[in-house]
Amino acid sequence: NIQQGGKDKRCCWVCVKCPFGEILDQTLDDQSCRKCPQGTVPDGTQTVCLRLPIEYVQWFDTQALVAIFFASLGFLTTSFAFIVFVKYSNTPVVKSSTKELSYTILAGMMISHASIFAILAEPTIITCTLSRFVPGLSFAMIYAALLTKTNRIARILAGSKKRFPTRKPLFMSATAQVLITCFLIGIEVFIAVGMLMYEAPNSTLTYFPTRTVLECNTTPEAVVIPLAFDFILILLCTVYAVKTRNVPENFNEAKFIGFAMYTTCVIWIAFVPIYFGSDSKVITMCMCIIFSAMVTWIFLFVPKIYIIIFRPERNNRALFTTSKNIRCHIGCRVSSALSEKSSVNSWRESNCSCKEIEKHVKEIPQKRTLSCQTGVELLQVLLNPRNLMEAYSPSHTVVPRITERDCCEADNCQVKKITIKLPNHVDPSL
Repeated sequence: NIQQGGKDKRCCWVCVKCPFGEILDQTLDDQSCRKCPQGTVPDGTQTVCLRLPIEYVQWFDTQALVAIFFASLGFLTTSFAFIVFVKYSNTPVVKSSTKELSYTILAGMMISHASIFAILAEPTIITCTLSRFVPGLSFAMIYAALLTKTNRIARILAGSKKRFPTRKPLFMSATAQVLITCFLIGIEVFIAVGMLMYEAPNSTLTYFPTRTVLECNTTPEAVVIPLAFDFILILLCTVYAVKTRNVPENFNEAKFIGFAMYTTCVIWIAFVPIYFGSDSKVITMCMCIIFSAMVTWIFLFVPKIYIIIFRPERNNRALFTTSKNIRCHIGCRVSSALSEKSSVNSWRESNCSCKEIEKHVKEIPQKRTLSCQTGVELLQVLLNPRNLMEAYSPSHTVVPRITERDCCEADNCQVKKITIKLPNHVDPSL
């Protein structure tokens, strides 16, 4: 550079540093600067371009260690829940929640936690493909099964409100529920594979002024489009959770599904601005996947595991039938009949509250109410109420023979065939 001095006077030469990112071009006259290639920076003297080290998320980084810890914890807890459900698959708690769909949800949660290790691995064609395909698939398995569950509960409640139901709702069997879930999962697979074919996954280098980052060549469209269908499933699950919020106590699984979906909506709504506004998109994606899976595990499976392991007395069929109010109503009448030892007519006309009867029954421990009996036992009493009062007497009367059989092979079959065979000699006084 030539220093100007005075009016139209030129003086001596002055040395000026090259701009940031440029070095002195010594191949010419040592008086011009040359920009360093991408991935390099000048040294201290700005005479040589030094190559920057390639950076990517390492498993021993602090943020990655936190994500790996929660992913491992989630995988272990989900595996524990899976083992418990398989071991107690024939208990009412598992059967009432449609165990096939529960297994699908647990498998999706395990895949979600396992996908964290592929996302945090060094970007290659394989890891980039897995990081784009597996999270969407796992979410589809979780929320497609939940959508099928909530839809089934909503249809059951809608049918129960009809005064004269004409026919049984369609697609209520466990096989139909699994097929619907597989169909929804297939839609997500089709979308994810289509995006992988449209934008082939690969690793690429992203250059910054002071660093070079190795990452997958994932565009915003490649992230949003596969997860958009999962978000639609989440919204539909939330809608059905709101519709089934006032369910009877025996359908309280719908309430837990509602809690899980409300929390999941908050996580996903917060994920969008954080992901696209953050420099660490990998860690943001990992934490969203982990939190979504853990919320589902906490709200849906922790209550069931608690009952199975710590409260086995509550793991009985009476607590999972669909008419608890009716059962308590009949129990009051029978308790009144026991306490008063009256005839059939007084049993019909008795008006009592459950609390009064329970208080009175505590004084008669040898007597038993129908508040926790099965449907067959209830029919026995309705057909022969006097036999209930004479159950502890030496002489037993002949009662009708009642057999109950499911009309379908599913564990949660809603239709039963009840056969009542009257005895040959019936006491006329009955």
